Amino acid sequence: MELTQAVSSQTNTDLHPVLNATRSGGASVNEYETQSSCCGNLVNCFCSGFFHACMPTLAFGGVGNSGQGSYRGKASFDCFTHRRSVTTTPSWMESMLTVRYPPYEGKQAKFERMSKLTPNFDREGRVKSSMLTWLTSFLSLGADNKTDAAKRYLVVLLGKFIVRGTIGVARMLTRATQ
Repeated sequence: MELTQAVSSQTNTDLHPVLNATRSGGASVNEYETQSSCCGNLVNCFCSGFFHACMPTLAFGGVGNSGQGSYRGKASFDCFTHRRSVTTTPSWMESMLTVRYPPYEGKQAKFERMSKLTPNFDREGRVKSSMLTWLTSFLSLGADNKTDAAKRYLVVLLGKFIVRGTIGVARMLTRATQ
């Protein structure tokens, strides 16, 4: 494993197999000539394979015996920083997560239902949906089972009657005041 790799090629068909088959900390493509002051303050910086090391905005580092990690700027910060994941569970969600706490009797079915959830996308991130999936979700008002769908329909019907009754009362009051 190398700190840097220099590859010269006139076509990408020659270039990509070499870069894909080898590991190195960095790679320079078609940089084989001497350039003066490529680093800004160095004269006659030889850029063959080290041009990426001369650019202060690029990460520089090796792989394996040539070094670990990438250094400079944000890459250096990321290399020496541990990212800590923090999750916060809202208090309203605790009622849904009661399967975690004893007593455990009767909670197996709820746990199995929660475990059977599968994502609606494939490995490439494409959403798996069909007209049947959309129609089922629409007709069930987004509920996971028939019981919850029936409850949602009941709420919608009650809301309809409440709104209709409120409008009717408002019309009667309007007529009475005229």
